[in-house]
Amino acid sequence: MKQKKRKPASPIKIRRTTQEERQVYEDACWALSDPEVRAVHQGRLVVPYHGRIVASGLDSLAVQEEAARETGTKLGDLPLISIVPLLQEMPPVSHSY
Repeated sequence: MKQKKRKPASPIKIRRTTQEERQVYEDACWALSDPEVRAVHQGRLVVPYHGRIVASGLDSLAVQEEAARETGTKLGDLPLISIVPLLQEMPPVSHSY
């Protein structure tokens, strides 16, 4: 039995990231790793923009709308970051058998 030849997949096009894309990535990394941001906004959603938090809250749509108003960007163009508590070292469990 003869198998059909598959058409090769389209090649992946590689491009350089834009300055805006790099800024969004850097802002997201900063928000996730900055101790002050983590302490102030723990358990909340934040939108970082050029090294500052422009919106924070529990409702994702409200936070994104506030960030869009604050920055003049389109809704959804900025990262929405969830600041979750870091894993904490737990004390050893003693087992009594």
